[in-house]
Amino acid sequence: MVLLVACLAVAAFLIGFHVAAVVPAASRAIATARSATGVMRDPALDDLAKEKAVRKAGLSLLSSFASITLRSAAALLASFVPILLADATGLVDKEATMAFLLRWDVILGASAVMIAVWLIARRR
Repeated sequence: MVLLVACLAVAAFLIGFHVAAVVPAASRAIATARSATGVMRDPALDDLAKEKAVRKAGLSLLSSFASITLRSAAALLASFVPILLADATGLVDKEATMAFLLRWDVILGASAVMIAVWLIARRR
């Protein structure tokens, strides 16, 4: 039963990660950083224009950092829902589930599954 709850927690994390749109937020941050790099390399712009553009990009990157952090926290909180529900109903103790999920072999296995799901979804 611990394995089932752990799998549900990982699935909830994946769904939360998708619903919270963490990857698109990170992609926007990368695009902002690339744009700022392009501005810094643009010989047609003077130093003042470059400085303004980089400041704007810096503020945007700080905002992106906060957004990605909050979105990731939401996805992580979603993963606790099955664990807490199983504990509340008396099916599985939350400590037993957390101990199982924190084993290195389970972390590696869950990471491999998540990467595989991401690669499959990306190809579609």
